[in-house]
Amino acid sequence: MGRHSKQAAAGPGRAPRLTAAFDPRENSLNALRLLLACAVLASHSWQFARDESDPVGRLADGPDLGDMSVDGFFLISGFLITRSQLRASSTGRYLWHRFLRIVPGFWVCLLATAFVLAPVLWWLERDTLAGYPWLGADSALTYVAVNGAVRMNQFNIGDLQGGAALDGSLHTLFFEMLCYLLIAALVALGVLRRRRWLVLVAAAAFTVVAAVEAIVPGDVLATTYTVRWTGVFLVGSTMFLYGEHIPLTRPLTAAAVLLVAVAVAVPSAYLALAPAAFGYLLLHAGTSPRLARVAVRRDLSYGIYIYAWPLQLICSKRGQTPGDSPAIWSPRSRPRPSRRC
Repeated sequence: MGRHSKQAAAGPGRAPRLTAAFDPRENSLNALRLLLACAVLASHSWQFARDESDPVGRLADGPDLGDMSVDGFFLISGFLITRSQLRASSTGRYLWHRFLRIVPGFWVCLLATAFVLAPVLWWLERDTLAGYPWLGADSALTYVAVNGAVRMNQFNIGDLQGGAALDGSLHTLFFEMLCYLLIAALVALGVLRRRRWLVLVAAAAFTVVAAVEAIVPGDVLATTYTVRWTGVFLVGSTMFLYGEHIPLTRPLTAAAVLLVAVAVAVPSAYLALAPAAFGYLLLHAGTSPRLARVAVRRDLSYGIYIYAWPLQLICSKRGQTPGDSPAIWSPRSRPRPSRRC
């Protein structure tokens, strides 16, 4: 859909709507996902090198660039995956495509980490591969086996890196897959086609809970990844379902920028203010065809996202000074690796 057809779809004197402005063949969402993946890499690099949150996170000791970028992934996925399911010939075909999108690459990454990258780290730590746990408890084999269902149950191999996660980014993919299954279930129940207002209600409920927790501190969204990222995903889904009612205007863009800035400056209000505003900015920018040729043949963002962490560990290990001890990252804490590059 070209510029003139988009303007025609908007109507004379009427701001274009998100649905009319989005062209599945000519958009910049792949470029934006690549940018988000690079932002995650940059955020983790800062943490590995300085043992502190990146500059965005340190502004108000709140969400950092990596946190916001992962939210961006879920917002864009909510929009695109909802569209994909509604246009799929069957739910089975939809699920097969989602499987191919995530799982084979995930499996290859597990194998590469366990049998190539982790041994390199072991050698850098000990100047030998002797004793590397190929088999047995907490071994390379179990790392692949117990994580193969896309749920990260083993984050390390042996005592490598003092127990720190070998690839902390992988744990978000389980929640992405849960969101894919949620959309399939909503279609099977007839919600997306006949009761789409229920998705709007769910996204609004997430925002209300976030607002309440901003006033009365709680930990439901902070500690429950399923609720947090499903809520963000549903915000993106709602933007697709109601895209014909979302105008793309400069005043709304300016207001969204202001809300994101406030959300970053006031961390307690981040989940109440940022998802809808950040989603609006990403999808508005994504409707532009200017970067439509970026990563059009291969989605580089996925590869960067899943391989950056272990490769950064290798790079940081080569620059680590004697006596440095790695901080242990768990899936319920912000990743702040202790490294010197």
